[in-house]
Amino acid sequence: MSEDEQNEKRFDVSVQTRNLEIELFWKRSLFFWGFISAAFIGYAALRQSDLRILLACFGMVCSCAWTLVNRGSKYWQEAWENESWAL
Repeated sequence: MSEDEQNEKRFDVSVQTRNLEIELFWKRSLFFWGFISAAFIGYAALRQSDLRILLACFGMVCSCAWTLVNRGSKYWQEAWENESWAL
């Protein structure tokens, strides 16, 4: 296998991995949207209950986790983009 073929193969792998990271980003987002929506609906449904505070905290934790996961996804997406451009 020549060096050009190896570089082309590396480029294809890095582009496919970048696209996978983008796809996983949206899957993770839908996952967190579900939890945050459930917390919001539960919070709105409970009028006078101590569980409202627990649901609010759960929603906040999910939102913070979602933000951190998004940062990690963005890091890996950019890493693979840089890998593609380097080839």
